[in-house]
Amino acid sequence: MAIVFVHGVATRDEDDPQFPMVERFAREANWPVVEAMLREHVAPVVRPADPDGVAIVRVYWGDLGMRPRVPLGAAVTPGLAVDAGLEVDAGVEVADAGVEVTADSDADAGLDTGLGGDDTAYPLPVDLDDVANLAALTPAELGEALQRELFEALPPTQWAAVVRAVWDVVGESALRAQLAARSPRRQRAFVDDLVRERLRQEDPALGRVIRPVRTDLVAQGRKGIRRAMGGVRRPFAGILPIFVGDILRYLDGRGRPGAPGPIIERVVDGLHEAAAAGKVGEPLVVLTHSMGGQLVYDTLTAFDPGVRVDFWCASGGQVGFFVELGVFLEATDPDARPFADDTVGYFWNAWSSSDVLSFPTEGRVPGAHDSDFAYDGTLIANHMSYLHDPAFYATLAAKVAVHTRGRRRHMGG
Repeated sequence: MAIVFVHGVATRDEDDPQFPMVERFAREANWPVVEAMLREHVAPVVRPADPDGVAIVRVYWGDLGMRPRVPLGAAVTPGLAVDAGLEVDAGVEVADAGVEVTADSDADAGLDTGLGGDDTAYPLPVDLDDVANLAALTPAELGEALQRELFEALPPTQWAAVVRAVWDVVGESALRAQLAARSPRRQRAFVDDLVRERLRQEDPALGRVIRPVRTDLVAQGRKGIRRAMGGVRRPFAGILPIFVGDILRYLDGRGRPGAPGPIIERVVDGLHEAAAAGKVGEPLVVLTHSMGGQLVYDTLTAFDPGVRVDFWCASGGQVGFFVELGVFLEATDPDARPFADDTVGYFWNAWSSSDVLSFPTEGRVPGAHDSDFAYDGTLIANHMSYLHDPAFYATLAAKVAVHTRGRRRHMGG
């Protein structure tokens, strides 16, 4: 099929009067950048023989967003320096910026997701250290757990290789029987050896870093980023009127099942355009950013676009947060259907603990899989980093490849 991109709030085209106020917010992640990255990394997965022929559909709804009754103005002071060595973009309010972060600080300080294993609506990911018998896990459970550990150990530039290695290993039909034939004490060493060898095929250096994660300097550095950012995850202020206004405009005018609002109509039209542009056997891939994820979630649960989404990546989004708030139509309209494990082929939520506007989804949305990129830029920059980060797109492409394989084989692709 094709690729669909749905942007978030505070996005305006250059001919929009509000563009000067939002340009600084998204200057490194505008549509030409996103389109080029999708063309380079993801299109070759969708159609290897003709990546330039893959349709990349942009669902633009900025012109339907907030329109103030009075002109908006903002006093901007770029490069505001604050304590703790952090530099914050204009309009960002920092609280507790001078807090001292020591080596003894809780590694997850300020990053509590609010859910524990006993009070989630859906199961949280498996921790392999807590599993007595790996043979009892499904391939999906084992793959997600192995991938999570390696994502923690390696920088995002290596994540694409990790995805390929892990899912090649867990996809072997004989793996469960091989694990069952070994004692639980030896199972972990066996599967680690398999993954290590597959990583070595990707890059000889990678075969040496599979374990232990906690002693890996890269992993420690990324944990340090999470600790440091725990005290400064606060909403932006400089672009708040447009940001919040777009959200309210959508919620007020999205419509209901059978009567979609204008923004939802654009999402549905974009999905139909992508489906019509594809070839038999090609996956339909959807990438959303920020509020764009809520648009797609409502579309799939309340407006039945009649199109199957094979892979959905929500980047820098608030889907899990909106589920907790109960503001999706599935929670308020009896004609909407709940999001289920099979609503999409695979749902990947790319968030960052240093991005104050992104939230985890695991335990909140069935079938969701989280990855924390832990970007190390300023608060505003971190929210846009996914859209111009080659490592993000490479990982996206790798995940699309491994998680849409079955569809391509089934369709004869």
